[in-house]
Parts: sequence; C-alpha cells; structure tokens
Amino acid sequence: MIIEAALITIQISLAVISDLYTYKVKNRITFSFAIIAIVYNLSFHGLNGLYFAVLGLIVPFIILFPLYYLRMLGAGDIKLFCSLGALIGLKLIIYSILYSFICGAFIAIAIMLLRKNSLQRLKYFTVYIKNCVLCMELIPYETEISKSNGSKMHFTVPIAMGTMLTFLLF
Repeated sequence: MIIEAALITIQISLAVISDLYTYKVKNRITFSFAIIAIVYNLSFHGLNGLYFAVLGLIVPFIILFPLYYLRMLGAGDIKLFCSLGALIGLKLIIYSILYSFICGAFIAIAIMLLRKNSLQRLKYFTVYIKNCVLCMELIPYETEISKSNGSKMHFTVPIAMGTMLTFLLF
C-alpha cells in the first residue's frame, strides 16, 4: 500500500505540474507509470495481478472515451485515469473517477461564481443540448467562452483530489 501511494503521489504530482504549465499531460508520464503499474502488479500478484492491472487500464478508457469524443475531457486526463487504474485496479479507479468528477463540479461552480458567468455558461449549455437534439447527433462541446477568457479547467487537479479522496476512504 505504501509503494502504491508513493507511485500515485509521484505520478499525480508530475501530471498536475505538466498540465498547469502546458495544458497537457505528457505521454511519458502516463505510459511510463502504466508500465510500472503493470510490472508491479504482475511481480507481486502474478497473472491475477496482470489481469487486475489490464482491467484497471482498459475500463477507464472505455468509460471516458465518449467525453473525449465530445471534447469535454482531454486525452491526457483519460490516459492518467488509465495508468492510475493499472495500479489501483478497477474498483478503486471507478471510485476515483466518480470523486474526481464531483471535485471537478465543485471547482467549476467556484470558477463560475468567481467569474460571474454562470448564466452565460448555462445558456451556452442549453443551446448545445438543443442543437444535439435538433441535429439528432452528438456534437463536440467546445465553448468560445473557454477559448476566449482562459477559463479552461486543469482537470488533473480534480483527478488528484478525487484519487486522494479514494485512498482516504478505502
């Protein structure tokens, strides 16, 4: 458990720093930690550990890909969840994803309250949903608001919060 906590802390710290400076989670961070997680689980738990790691790696991708397709979540964020899942397994990564989205919602609400643009964002979202329904297709969700005023969220911060919350609760 101590080794896992150390690996998670190092990975999340590197990912947050990368995201804060470049708005990207570098592949060398996610891929190297995914490999470390697979080797760790395989060496300590054998083939069951390999299954545990691969399942934890693949399921977050399947669950979160629609959000990437709609441009609601970045590829680096999904890869971060996948590499974390390879280390902590399916059950804990599902909780981590859930808690990360809850933390992200609180941060988003705080940002909107600070920027005083809640109504503007709600109107944009309403128009987006209306367009999806009228066109009968899922349209990528990109806001001109996010592009113009720099209010795009670094989602690695809620991922870090949600993952740490998962570890505290379990």
